[in-house]
Amino acid sequence: MFSETYTSSLKTVATSIHDLLGGFRNLLRTSSRLTLLLIFSLATQVNRGQGNITEKQLRWPISYVADYWGIENGLPQSSVTSIVQTRDGYIWVGTTGGLARFDGISFTVFDATNTLILHSNRIFKLHEDRAGTLWIGMERGGIICYADGKFQLPKGLEKLRDETVTAINEDSSGALWIGTENWLFRFKDGELENISQLTGLSSRAIYSIIEGSNQNSVWVGTASGLIHFENGHVKTPDPSRRASPDLVNDLLLTENGLYLATKAGIFRFYDGKFILNKGLRNLEVRALYKENDKLLWAATKSGLFLIDTETGEPVSYSLSKELPDRSFTTVIRDRENNLWIGMNTGGLARLKVASLIVYGAKQGLPPSAQNVVPITQDWEGNIWMGLACGGLARLVNEKFEIYTSKDGLPNTCVWSLFADEKEKSLWIGTWNGGLVRFKDGKFTRYNSQNSGLTGKVVLAIYRDRKGTLWVGTYDGGLNRFVNGRFIAYGKKDGLVSEDIRFITEDSSGALWIGTTGGVSKFENGQFINYTTENGLSSNHVRAIYEDSDGVIWIGTYGGGLNRLKNGHFTHYTKQEGLPDNTISRIIEDEEGNLWMSGNRGILRINRRELNDFAEGIVDSVMPIYYDNSDGMQTRETNGGGQPAGWRTQDGRLWFPTLKGAVVIDPRKIKTNKLIPPVFIEEVIIDKKRIENLENIELTSGVFNLEIRYTGLSFVAPEKTRFKYMLEGYDNGWVDANFRRTAFYTNLPPGDFRFHVIAANNDGVWNSKGTTLQIKVLPRFYQTWWFYTSVISAVLLFIFIIYGIRIAHLKQLNETQALFSRKLIESQENERKRIAVELHDSLGQSLIIIKNYSAFGLKQSSNEPKITEQLNKIIATATQALAEVRRISYDLRPSYLEQLGLKEAIEAMIEKIAESSEINFFFEIDDLDGLFSEGEEITLYRIVQEALNNIVRHSGATEATVQIKRNKGSIILTISDNGCGFALESQLQNKRSHLGLISIKERTRMLGGTCSIRTAKGRGTTISIDIAMNHHLKK
Repeated sequence: MFSETYTSSLKTVATSIHDLLGGFRNLLRTSSRLTLLLIFSLATQVNRGQGNITEKQLRWPISYVADYWGIENGLPQSSVTSIVQTRDGYIWVGTTGGLARFDGISFTVFDATNTLILHSNRIFKLHEDRAGTLWIGMERGGIICYADGKFQLPKGLEKLRDETVTAINEDSSGALWIGTENWLFRFKDGELENISQLTGLSSRAIYSIIEGSNQNSVWVGTASGLIHFENGHVKTPDPSRRASPDLVNDLLLTENGLYLATKAGIFRFYDGKFILNKGLRNLEVRALYKENDKLLWAATKSGLFLIDTETGEPVSYSLSKELPDRSFTTVIRDRENNLWIGMNTGGLARLKVASLIVYGAKQGLPPSAQNVVPITQDWEGNIWMGLACGGLARLVNEKFEIYTSKDGLPNTCVWSLFADEKEKSLWIGTWNGGLVRFKDGKFTRYNSQNSGLTGKVVLAIYRDRKGTLWVGTYDGGLNRFVNGRFIAYGKKDGLVSEDIRFITEDSSGALWIGTTGGVSKFENGQFINYTTENGLSSNHVRAIYEDSDGVIWIGTYGGGLNRLKNGHFTHYTKQEGLPDNTISRIIEDEEGNLWMSGNRGILRINRRELNDFAEGIVDSVMPIYYDNSDGMQTRETNGGGQPAGWRTQDGRLWFPTLKGAVVIDPRKIKTNKLIPPVFIEEVIIDKKRIENLENIELTSGVFNLEIRYTGLSFVAPEKTRFKYMLEGYDNGWVDANFRRTAFYTNLPPGDFRFHVIAANNDGVWNSKGTTLQIKVLPRFYQTWWFYTSVISAVLLFIFIIYGIRIAHLKQLNETQALFSRKLIESQENERKRIAVELHDSLGQSLIIIKNYSAFGLKQSSNEPKITEQLNKIIATATQALAEVRRISYDLRPSYLEQLGLKEAIEAMIEKIAESSEINFFFEIDDLDGLFSEGEEITLYRIVQEALNNIVRHSGATEATVQIKRNKGSIILTISDNGCGFALESQLQNKRSHLGLISIKERTRMLGGTCSIRTAKGRGTTISIDIAMNHHLKK
């Protein structure tokens, strides 16, 4: 990690410090913390003093990003005593105020108020065994375990309920070794043994237990030294061979021997000897952790040290921010290489190696001028930074040189830079100070007076491949530098806007100009403009980049990223997955990744993923982004001046921020490949927490369902992303982004499965995730039997209503039939009466008149005139009598009584045929005896009405009448070849359709059905079917 030069220098300083400490040993005992700060200060000065060391040789101190959590973040207490990461991925934290489980975002606290089995809130020791069981040691509360999601007190350990457990470890046989304030115990297969009593070991506090290099060897750190158990016997190291420490807080077994964390520093026990680590002499060391074969971490009462095991000296490192406490109690490393530290009063801390380097005030920039705007590299490899009204900074061999007005810089508000390799000069664009050229240690100013530059604010500078220098200004448009003078291009020349922020050249030699009014492409003396009107997402353009495929990428302020290919724009904004809609710089690395800066940090995304989105292969993008959690002092990068980022000759990427410059080496970025475990932590139904998460059963009508889930990745837990789906309800995956709660309301009855997946900060997905079965029980009115009952009731109701309706209609029909029958019967009776009256009264009177007239003719004395009158009277009376008899017959066909129904109908047909020009054909079966007298008249009238209609209206030349007996029914068919008629219109004519209604009504009286088939020009057929089961005489 460090160069030989640096290590040698550090060793020299450390030796000097050691000699110095030798003279102030008494002072060290009383103020070890002061000495610690002195060590760190000198080590840091050694680093910064190597001004002549080349970049390749120089190694900055290891940089760690520090974060910490206290009571205000949910930790139950600020005194952390023990930390363990269990195999499921959770971080468990023991404090003197309770036990906490941490997922990187929030703490789940277990204490005596919510976990009754915890007899004490003062947790002293945590240990996970090979089976994944978490053991918890308490002050005056004994030991319990946590397995399968439950806290338990295993049988046999109840004897330790009142003990203070200070040490827990497991040997290779699976036995659990437990140390308390007084005794050492061994627990296996439910049996608890007091090892102290069995071996005659005197009462003493046990602080650390570790298995030795062989199975039958156990080392124990106590309040009065180190104890070794081998094959069941106690072996205390011989203190005479070297000073033996009294208080042993922790033990660490390595290939180089056994390390002891003691009240007097770090000792290494090797070959029967105790060797004191000189670097931390007389510092109380509370915990040790092996970093690698050459380094180990030491948590002490006065600081956290990274120790070189070969020299015994501390190795310098830096933190992104100070921790709230310098008294440390424990240290571990998780599976993602994060360091977790417990503090005595400061809570829990996490250290992770920074992904980037920051050059700010600590590295030499003026504290009042860390706001870096443009940044570039010159032909000699020097880094130049423009400071917002703080001057010009040059980084040479990791040392800053600052140029201000005192050094001849005309304006210290530097907004753009261009390292001109052709002329070996640096062009500087300033705010309100025009253009400045720096060459051979001299600053030369260009403005409107001496060179014709249009504009005082220079934001972009670029030299094209032909050697032409282009300058973009805030309010003066585009300027081309020719022979010491500037030629201006503005809106009148076709430029889209005169506020220019970026200038570059594509592979064809065309110039691309980014402005606050869109993009202009300058080619062959002509401007082609792109704005929101023809597809650009925002007119405020800050960055333009052409990739190797000829695709143009455009970064905007407020409109995200644009891809221009074949004249078509594709937009990438927050809606498509970007963390921010501001893109100030676009740089491509060797792997085809586009690095972009914005207000939310620095993001990285592969071009292939962007192209996949543009081609519809994926529906969103998932960039990796870097911010404060990766070591930046602020996540807000600067833009608006060119260049707002640079790729140096060694492949590193430099970006300006409000607090210095950030450097990222893409080749050294390590992908976090650990798949994050996913868990469902809590289910809340209508604000009530559900205890059993095996299978959730809900009552239908639950208004609010909350499912809280987590993904365990501790590198950047705030960047863990989630997708979830309630199978059976959601149509697809819900992109929750960073949200860790799913909300549902008013779920319908049914069986559902909640499925959640997660991705870590580098986009590595746990596609399996975890699931939760949810069953929503129906209310009584949502059950199948209720539906069946309701449907049955509805059907029954419909059936009853239908029955009532049918009965009502039947009653109406019967009433109507009865009325019709009565009416027809009354008509027939009236006809009969009238016929009788006509026959008996009028007929007799006419006969008498005729007879009297005949008698008068026989008188010879009559005059001729009288005789003529009498003859007329006789003729008239005879005619009237015939008419009376005809009317009487029509009213009451006497043939029915005399001849029967069949012959009466035939007689009627013949009579009608004689009085018309229609040829009638008839075929009538024997009908006599089938109907009652009234029914015979009804059937007779049906035929009579039909024939009268044919004669009056049909214009037919032929007509047929058939009355056939057919298996219990009488079939009557009357047809003609007449003109026919429109049935519907005829029925609507009240006057003309009375005959048809009479036929249908009489048919219904007989219990038959009547159908009429007719059309204009196609004749008419009346078909009547009379069932005989109601009419056959018994």
